[in-house]
Amino acid sequence: MRLATPLIEEMAQALDHTMAIAVWGNRGPTIVRVAEPPSPVHVSMRHGTVMSLTGTASGWLFAAHRPREAVLALLALEGVPADEAFEEQLAEVRERGLSRAVNLSLAGVSALAAPVFDAGGAMVLSITAIGATASFDTRWSGALALALQRTAGDLSRRLGWQPHNASIGMD
Repeated sequence: MRLATPLIEEMAQALDHTMAIAVWGNRGPTIVRVAEPPSPVHVSMRHGTVMSLTGTASGWLFAAHRPREAVLALLALEGVPADEAFEEQLAEVRERGLSRAVNLSLAGVSALAAPVFDAGGAMVLSITAIGATASFDTRWSGALALALQRTAGDLSRRLGWQPHNASIGMD
């Protein structure tokens, strides 16, 4: 958290979108830090918000990288089946190294999230960009996605993560 917080502050200023850090809490992905952009109109998030596993970019990211038992337990609470479509979405998140939510939980709001891994290859937090869909670049290879991947990859390496030890490549 100490290393990630200044990074999201810088990203919010540079990218002009709300940035958030989520960690895995006892009820699922939980927002623990928020950095607001300088623009007068932006999407606001609250610390302590628990994110849906299947309705948010942070949720999809954690669902793809947390132990299956923990994910299935929360899915049951959300009333979501772990069906073929769910498994395909998780595979795409792992393959891309990012997750995306376009108008899922709230119409007009989109997000992209990138994972941060520790030295053991465990996902420890997500860095998430959130914004109004009309002005939010949701492309997998867009400038926003690349900035998220670069920042998350750099932070992961600072935590001792090595790309060859992980299930996805972030380089």
